Amino acid sequence: MAYLKPFLNYTALDFDKYHRNAFKNASEKTHTGFLQSLKRIEKIFENKIENLNLTFIKDPKDLFLKLIQSSYAENTNLTTFTHMLKLLKIIDAPLQDYNNFQSVLNYHSSKREDKNEALMSEKMQFLPEHETLKNIIENKINSLNNPSFLEMKQLLIVAIMVLAPTLKISSYIRFKIPMNSNHANSNIIIEEDDHYRLITNDLNLRINNMKLNGLLKKWINEYNPSNFLFIGSESSMRGMNCKDFRVAVSSATKSIFDFELNNNELKHIYMKYLLSLDPDLKQTIILSNILGYKNTNKMDTLKLVLD
Repeated sequence: MAYLKPFLNYTALDFDKYHRNAFKNASEKTHTGFLQSLKRIEKIFENKIENLNLTFIKDPKDLFLKLIQSSYAENTNLTTFTHMLKLLKIIDAPLQDYNNFQSVLNYHSSKREDKNEALMSEKMQFLPEHETLKNIIENKINSLNNPSFLEMKQLLIVAIMVLAPTLKISSYIRFKIPMNSNHANSNIIIEEDDHYRLITNDLNLRINNMKLNGLLKKWINEYNPSNFLFIGSESSMRGMNCKDFRVAVSSATKSIFDFELNNNELKHIYMKYLLSLDPDLKQTIILSNILGYKNTNKMDTLKLVLD
């Protein structure tokens, strides 16, 4: 591996600088993640990068085994291994060495996907029915009586994820309420007659549930002073971030249903409901896109669970 010689004495910070020069347009988060993976390698091998002579990239199977044996989470291990693959790329490793790494990554990614699908299949047997959640939420809306900001926010978060197709968290936090007619055509919620419509670059979704439409109207007109659809506090003028929204979903479902559900679980419940309607292929493709999947594999997998 003669190509490694110029880099044998590189420190983690040297590789960080090299990475930044190679990917000048990458975000700071991307650069930080790469450096953190190198620091992780140092912890796993209990030595500095410059003292390891890059031995950790000479045998991809051995590297992945050491990652598995570490105390890091599975996602962290895959991220670290992916960054080592990226390291091979920026030091111009031979294609064969790169492909060997890629093969190991593909194998373990595939195993992870299989495991996730098995877990999803098992979980689907115990998740509540969509109709049950729908009835609870609609009864909550019917019994609203001068709710606090927190009660209103929690009810809206759960209602919009159950009474309409469940979207990705990143979609919810981007939605804005246009202040005038000169608004952009993406990531907005607009009112049309008695209905609201969610619009992104890839989505144009009319909300048909009238109880949810009424809840949205009350939230926007009486509780939300900002132009973001979801805010953390009643005085906030900034939208929630992904982490805050995930925590809010867990808290809201616990408050309303007496048990916690996350975004993925709510999405699976909605998928199960949609598939019970026996959509054709065209409808399945449309529904997969709405739910945030790049293809129909997830819905096909769930359909096998239900059959």
